[in-house]
Amino acid sequence: KSFPPITKNNGITLFPLSCTQEELYKQNRIESHPGALKIQACIQLTGALNRGALELAIQEIGERHDILRTRFIEKHGAIYQEVVHENKLVPRYKELGLLDPFSRQQALDALLRHELMTPFDIAQRPPIEMLLSRIAFDDHVLILTVHPILLDAWSLNILFKELGIFYSAFSRSQNVDLRKQAIQYGDYALWQRQLIRDAYLDQHLDYWKRRL
Repeated sequence: KSFPPITKNNGITLFPLSCTQEELYKQNRIESHPGALKIQACIQLTGALNRGALELAIQEIGERHDILRTRFIEKHGAIYQEVVHENKLVPRYKELGLLDPFSRQQALDALLRHELMTPFDIAQRPPIEMLLSRIAFDDHVLILTVHPILLDAWSLNILFKELGIFYSAFSRSQNVDLRKQAIQYGDYALWQRQLIRDAYLDQHLDYWKRRL
């Protein structure tokens, strides 16, 4: 037996949480350390940087993946993930390139700690932040801090790969021919909850118990 296909739910902006998201949401409510439920990744960008192209690439990623525009709200006693239309995925900027090497490293370490220790309000806005810092004349660091309720390590790899594709194209004033997302994470979460509601997983397990 096979599972029913995941379908695209056009026009829907309010979705249930997946099972993994539900557990992370519960952890978020009881965790007292702001940095405990955060993933942080840094990319060093060496060479002349086209900031405009980078910001456009980041905006394109935000438009492409609904999960990057998702907040988590309580409504009628239940928790939902809500896709917001406004794309606020814009990197903040911090100039460190004028500092001496020792002071620069100290300042960069302080930036990383600050990003980790600043709490996310996941009900108000998507829990993801980007910060771009110039650390030398042609040397920048892009810092991404995100709650794992949005992205895991595998998803981060996809995000950075696509970011590179868009940046490379936009810095040359070229178009990008990437296939549109057939489904979004909200579609998957709704599909998963429908399987549980319809006891499909139990039926599937019973089938394999009989076969084995």
